[in-house]
Amino acid sequence: MPNAIAIDVVGVIRKSISSLHMECWRNEMNLAINWINKELTLSSASTDEKPQVIEQWIQTVLRRMEDYRTRHYIVVKEAMTLLELALWKAKLDGSRKEDSLKEPKTKRAKIDTSRQERRVTCGAAIIIKNVLPFLKLE
Repeated sequence: MPNAIAIDVVGVIRKSISSLHMECWRNEMNLAINWINKELTLSSASTDEKPQVIEQWIQTVLRRMEDYRTRHYIVVKEAMTLLELALWKAKLDGSRKEDSLKEPKTKRAKIDTSRQERRVTCGAAIIIKNVLPFLKLE
């Protein structure tokens, strides 16, 4: 690798970067990847030092990507929780209209049981299972 002037990053890492949901994360990763080509071209490092520079750069890029993967999964988990709550609320709102037409007054225990039943039947498990594949990193 004595005449290394540029490194082309392809495949899994480029696909993972394009899958990041935050634009600032994508931009930062692309800058980090593009940095090495500028460094190799402009660096006064000897050909013996360039492999060390490349190794350090690879480690930095992999650490950042792992950090963004962790952050990504936290964001996705929060989004799934919000989605489940929104589906449950929609089911509850729809059922309140039905319940108000049927019975004017109900006991607290019956309301709690009814809320739990609607949480189970709101369809969140099915919807989330079908949404998650679109949110995972490649």
